[in-house]
Amino acid sequence: SKSKIQELGKDEIYDAGQVKKLTEHEGSTFKMSALWDSVHDVAGRFSPLGLSPENDNYVGEEVYNLCEWVTEYQGRRWYLVFEPYTGNWLRFEKLEDVCSANYLPWISSASHEDIKNFASKSFADDLYPIADSVITLFNQDLTNRQKRNLNARAYDKQMFKDVAKLDEAQYRPDALVPVETQGGTRRISDGIYAFETPAISGTVDLIDWLQRDTGKQLGVSEMQQGASQPASKRVGVAFAEMSQISKRLEYAASPFIEVGQQLGERFFATLKDYMKQPMAIQLLGEHGMEWDILKRVELSTKKDFEISVTSATTNNNMADVDRGKKDRAL
Repeated sequence: SKSKIQELGKDEIYDAGQVKKLTEHEGSTFKMSALWDSVHDVAGRFSPLGLSPENDNYVGEEVYNLCEWVTEYQGRRWYLVFEPYTGNWLRFEKLEDVCSANYLPWISSASHEDIKNFASKSFADDLYPIADSVITLFNQDLTNRQKRNLNARAYDKQMFKDVAKLDEAQYRPDALVPVETQGGTRRISDGIYAFETPAISGTVDLIDWLQRDTGKQLGVSEMQQGASQPASKRVGVAFAEMSQISKRLEYAASPFIEVGQQLGERFFATLKDYMKQPMAIQLLGEHGMEWDILKRVELSTKKDFEISVTSATTNNNMADVDRGKKDRAL
C-alpha cells in the first residue's frame, strides 16, 4: 500500500527520493489502468460506477504491485525492488547487504534441473502420462457401462400411441403398455429398436499391466508395497532388497533433501542477520522435544549443514537384519 511504502522510506529501507517520486507520480495508476483496459478489461467494468481498481479496493487506499528481483552482474549479485509499470526502483543494493550469506531467495526441488527453465520437471512428472492413461481408461469403461445401461431406443408411434406409458414402463416393474398391432398382423418387436453399445473388454487387464510394468521399471517390490514376507526368505536376501529400496527412495527424495538443507541454511543466515535478542527454541532429538536458548553469537553460516536419510534407513535395515538373525537362532 501507499502508506507502507512511505513508512519503509522513512525507515531508510526504501530510497526516500524514489518513494516520493513513485507515490506522487500519476504514471503508475495511468499505466496500470491502460494495461488492464487492453488486456483484461477490468477497469472498464468499474468505470460506470465511478470506481477504479487501484483506489477502490479492500485496503482502502492506493496499492502498488511491486516486483522483487535478484540479478547477477559482473560476478556480483544485486537485490532490486521496483514498480514495473513506471520502472521506478525503491531499493537497489548488493544481495550480501540484505543476506550476509549471499543466498539466492529461490530454490527448486526439481529432479531434472534445467538452466533455462526454473520450473523444470520433477521425478513424479515422468509418471504422469501413465497415471493419465489409467484415469482415461477407467473413465471410458464407466461411460461405456452407463451407455449400455441407459441405451437409446426408437419406437413406432403408430404402434405405441401413448409414449408416456411406454417411457414409464422402462422404470416400473410389471407395467402394462397399450400397443396397436393392427389385429395381430404386426409383431411388437417390429415397433421398438434398441441402439446397442458394444462392450469394452480388457480395461482391467490393461490397467493392471500398466501398473505392473511401471512397478517393474521403477523396481517396486512386494516388500516395498508392504506385503508380508515368507519366513523362509533368507536374511541376506531381505537385506539386499531393503538396500535397493533405500537407494531408489533416496534418488527420488534427494532433490527434496537438498531443498530442506537450503531452507535450513537460509533460516540460520536470516537469524544471524536479523535476530537481535536470544529466543527460546524447541529441539527435536533422540529424547523427544527439548527446550533450549538460541543466541546470535552461536549462529555461524561457515559450517556446512547436512541433512541425510541414508544413515537412518541403513540403521533401521541393520536392526531388522539383527532381529531376523536372533529369531532364526531362537
